[in-house]
Amino acid sequence: MPKIKHIAISTQDVDKTAKFYIDVFGMKEIAKVDSPGASGYYLSDGDLNLAILNFKQDAVAGVERGKNWNGIHHIGFEVDSLEEITENTVGDTNTARFNTVNLPLGFIRIASSEIHSAGAPPADGNQALAAAGIEGDVIKLSTDVLTTGAAGQIRARLPFNNTQGTQTSIPGMTFVMGTHALTVGGGFGLAAPDQWVQVLVGGDAGGYLTVRPKGAGGQAGSVLLGGPTALGPFYDGAGKLTEVRVFYNGTGPRTPQEAGALTAVTAVVENARHERFEEAVRTENVTSRLRRGVIAEVGSGRPATVGEGTVQLPMTCDVKPATLRCE
Repeated sequence: MPKIKHIAISTQDVDKTAKFYIDVFGMKEIAKVDSPGASGYYLSDGDLNLAILNFKQDAVAGVERGKNWNGIHHIGFEVDSLEEITENTVGDTNTARFNTVNLPLGFIRIASSEIHSAGAPPADGNQALAAAGIEGDVIKLSTDVLTTGAAGQIRARLPFNNTQGTQTSIPGMTFVMGTHALTVGGGFGLAAPDQWVQVLVGGDAGGYLTVRPKGAGGQAGSVLLGGPTALGPFYDGAGKLTEVRVFYNGTGPRTPQEAGALTAVTAVVENARHERFEEAVRTENVTSRLRRGVIAEVGSGRPATVGEGTVQLPMTCDVKPATLRCE
């Protein structure tokens, strides 16, 4: 059975924090760390290990929080078998499993200064491929540079639950943009379609995408994504000037509310158009002729159409002198 065996705390004063856990909870110091990425202590109560760390670099700490973060940084689980713990999620493309109450989700979290994903997830879930993209139920990528190439793909399987809404739903895909990506731009896709970041989020009903940090709109950074047209993701920052701009296949993703509203409006407009068409032709009793493509003319003068054929020239006549009338 999986057990929590490791909790890491990020702090700016490792000595004071370690002393607190030793004095108050009786934990024992088991190791001291001083690496290029972090310094601090490893404590233990005999079963659970506690890492007290001061990160020296944002890239090591994770760009979404940075080296100045104070608080729980991550939690580590000890499992008997990685294959067993992931067998219900790896390569499972059946979205019906998301309709259950107790559902194991596969989370992928990658934090690096650059992330270059090669290849696309295989349809059969073959994990032996050297270039198989990035695939998981929920994906969170924190970086300054993200690329997939035109043939690559990052896939987050978790569909969006429209009845739950974006306030409490777990985003299927989260992008955390670093300082360079926000201020300089170009890190999350370029203008050319073959340089968009290729993604697939959710199932047939679409997925939920979010971008961090929040409130970072107005800067140079933007996110340019590409993917299947019918499966465009919902973005909780769509249409908000305060949020990072996101483009999907060259246009802005819609919010779930906009998608639902547009569907309803389209239905109303189409119904009204049909009713006005029927009303307009009902009095002339030419509905069937119009539906066959016949052009009906209104007004005085000789019609330019004859019978049920295509447009034809009117019959000619000898013009009466000094008039526009026939003899």
